[in-house]
Amino acid sequence: MANIAWPSNPSVGQTYTFNSITYYWTGTTWSPGTAPISLTGPTGPAGLTGPTGPVVTPIGEQGILTKSGANLLFAPKKGNIIYINGAQQTIPNAGVTLAPTALSVGTVYYIYAFMSGGTLTLEASTTGHSVDSSTGVEIKTGDSTRSLVGQAKIIAGPAWTDTATQRFVLSWFNRRPIAVANNFSTSRSTASATFVEVNSEVRSEFLLWSGDSVYCGINVLAQISTSGATAQGGVGVDITSGTPNGGEGWITAPVGGFDGSFGGTVAVSGLAEGAHFVTVLAKVDSGSITLFQNGSVTTAFLMG
Repeated sequence: MANIAWPSNPSVGQTYTFNSITYYWTGTTWSPGTAPISLTGPTGPAGLTGPTGPVVTPIGEQGILTKSGANLLFAPKKGNIIYINGAQQTIPNAGVTLAPTALSVGTVYYIYAFMSGGTLTLEASTTGHSVDSSTGVEIKTGDSTRSLVGQAKIIAGPAWTDTATQRFVLSWFNRRPIAVANNFSTSRSTASATFVEVNSEVRSEFLLWSGDSVYCGINVLAQISTSGATAQGGVGVDITSGTPNGGEGWITAPVGGFDGSFGGTVAVSGLAEGAHFVTVLAKVDSGSITLFQNGSVTTAFLMG
């Protein structure tokens, strides 16, 4: 019988046939038969799904824009978070300011917050605002890196102002009731037979957000120069002549002259966003009517 000549350096599973008997190399020895077929085991159970990461949600009503000294100030109120460009940013405890440097007198600016090198910063822009469709945040139109915080109007200087007669700083967040009032510096007269603004110095001026209403009023103490003459007055919003917006009243002078008063309040809606004023309109059918310094006022009440 011939000797078996096993192959040298076989690989696992390699076969060798001798005398019609097939052997395979198991890795350590030659075994009769063929190498078993490797079976794939069952798939193990799926691992657990990890927790969903946090969703950053815009936070509203945190922060407020006011005038502080000569500058605008955006500071924390009801929280210190503002949502800018898809991320929550912290409003510093001391707030951030904006000077009126190089701005145009008589212009209404929108005030936007943005991040500059990791620092919360304010800018004034005449570009309007709109809602970011992906976050719902009010942004500078076309620029989601700028979030709206308010509006303000520049007066001579240039300077910011927010006084009892000129409410020219309005916050987008945390709006609160705002009152405006003004009166004459001296008695003023008109002999106009049609409604006219008696004098522009009595105007109460304010800013308004689109969609907001404002309550405007006048109260007048007056004297008619001609006996038997009748005078009328009313609230004028952004007008200096023509039919009053409302709040109309009248007085008639008996023989010997007459001191009388009239006034009223009207709710005005549908005004455009930006700057407005309320004034006194008056007319008299004969002679003249004098509106006294003490006792003649304009008022406006709004939110901002």
